Amino acid sequence: MLKAGWFKSRNPVPEDLSYLPKEENEVLQAVLALDKKYRIPIHLHDYEGYSIQEIAAIMQAKSATVGTWLARGRLLLREKIGGLEDEEICL
Repeated sequence: MLKAGWFKSRNPVPEDLSYLPKEENEVLQAVLALDKKYRIPIHLHDYEGYSIQEIAAIMQAKSATVGTWLARGRLLLREKIGGLEDEEICL
């Protein structure tokens, strides 16, 4: 399904992101730099609005696995772009 045409053309990321505010551009660049197993679930969930169950069906994985990928990907993003100082706050 990831190779299907509808997935690629649904909401492609434009090449020139200069129109975005600096903070959003940095976050999107950090997301795009992630490993594929973290990048795809984060993009589908946070930017496209898919549920964890829908992402699990698309990626042919368990919902718990997709949740783990989201959590680990967000931790990597937090390390890359500087996350919240208060560790009690969860995404």
